[in-house]
Amino acid sequence: MEENLRFVYEKEYWYISAFINTTKFIGETKAEEIEALLLDRLKNLTENDLKKAYKYIEKSPNAEEKKRILVSMAKSIAIECDWEPFFQNFPYTDENNPYTV
Repeated sequence: MEENLRFVYEKEYWYISAFINTTKFIGETKAEEIEALLLDRLKNLTENDLKKAYKYIEKSPNAEEKKRILVSMAKSIAIECDWEPFFQNFPYTDENNPYTV
């Protein structure tokens, strides 16, 4: 029996590790600030911001249409930043965290 496998792209997850001094910063607040900065940057992209991508796109057919699609995609990106103080089975120990061994 042969079945066609079809990949449906919906979400992409990026994880960034950060160690912060929690006596000076609140992780969730910092994640919200980063989220706001990223969304603002993406919603306000300029021609100059995209010139490297445009240089690559200009080599392909329908370059102008692809440029418009690129801008539309960038401006419609949804980003959610969150702060997770602890991941189960993550190979890191914190002597101040009661959940780690």
